[in-house]
Amino acid sequence: MTQTRLDNADIKAASTSESTAANPRKLHWDYADQAVFDVAVIGGGVNGASLYHDLCRQGWRTLLIDRQDFAAGSSQASGMMIWGGLLYLQVGDVLTVARLSRARDRMIDELQDWTDAASFRYIPSRKGGMPSPLIGAGLLFYWLLGAGRRHLPAYERHFAEDALIRRDRHRGAFRYEEGMLSSSDARFTLHWLNHHAPPAGSALNYCDAAAINYNRQQQLWQLELQDRLNGASTTARA
Repeated sequence: MTQTRLDNADIKAASTSESTAANPRKLHWDYADQAVFDVAVIGGGVNGASLYHDLCRQGWRTLLIDRQDFAAGSSQASGMMIWGGLLYLQVGDVLTVARLSRARDRMIDELQDWTDAASFRYIPSRKGGMPSPLIGAGLLFYWLLGAGRRHLPAYERHFAEDALIRRDRHRGAFRYEEGMLSSSDARFTLHWLNHHAPPAGSALNYCDAAAINYNRQQQLWQLELQDRLNGASTTARA
């Protein structure tokens, strides 16, 4: 990376009223034309946005682009669950489950304005699926991989939503705990982006990367960017 890190004063200044100027998108676009960035991130969903936030916060000049609106894909269409990777147990990826469980719990602890713990139920079918003891053992193992930080899973023969489903088709329920966003995934994505403005970083939506090439002489990536809203184009460097 090109070592152009910002000091704390620069980062603080980047989060001031500049970001709420009359045309903040133009502010970001103009800066993308002028700056040499340390990092370019392609994709403005929740993963790209959180990476952008973390890099800007650490002082790296960061460019983020998305050809659609921010959080236009799966980040605005999910169930808002923050999970520890339970389904990865089916393929034996224990390390990933443990890592995701730690990340889930860290989010619940550190982002209390945006996240909270929430209970979920797994309802086994009487007409197939894994035996109930195996399901219970799997959820207990899942809990252990999370270092016991969530509530202990429990079996419920009867539960509040019993009346909404057919008793002859299920075998009670297993209750376990994950995390949930308190607002929508799209708002959560924007939460990461709204903290930063030039010179900390530049975030551009409706922006196509028409071409991406590496200039060996300058040791820089050159991104040919096109504004899908007005047809303008520029070359960003990172």
